[in-house]
Amino acid sequence: MDRTSELPTQILHNILSRLPTKTAARTSVLSKPWLKACSTNSHLSFDESDFKRRHGKFVDFHGQFLRIVDNTLEKYHHEKIPVSNFKLCILFSDQTDCDGIVDKWFDIIAKKRVSQVSLLVKSISGLFSERYNLSADTIFSMESLQQLELNQCKILKLKSILFEDSKI
Repeated sequence: MDRTSELPTQILHNILSRLPTKTAARTSVLSKPWLKACSTNSHLSFDESDFKRRHGKFVDFHGQFLRIVDNTLEKYHHEKIPVSNFKLCILFSDQTDCDGIVDKWFDIIAKKRVSQVSLLVKSISGLFSERYNLSADTIFSMESLQQLELNQCKILKLKSILFEDSKI
């Protein structure tokens, strides 16, 4: 057994939080303590650019990436694993491409009392005018949020205000 496997899980989490996502995931094969640390790390970072294109198609790796993020967050939600930092670097072809799923993920991490959130979005077409729509309700539901980083996002009006405006 290697000496690093004897380290407390909290220290292994600290080490994992400093590694690129792909490298951190690879540590899970080192030993059972590394596997446990990798699957319970409170610093979640997902970067779609870590996924390679297959046959030059966006859909091939994009769908796989969305499933990995979704499965991981569902696991953290159901097993009540804490999340302190959440970073998501994602590509999108249009608003319907990721519609609803990113809001679902933000709802999950809001319940986790996350303190730092990054949502870095990149349009596949590369057009600067394309933005990912994010609900202000989603952001304001994160009561423990201390740091928010957004890129290529458009914040939409609160839903409750939209309904009130329509009554006037």
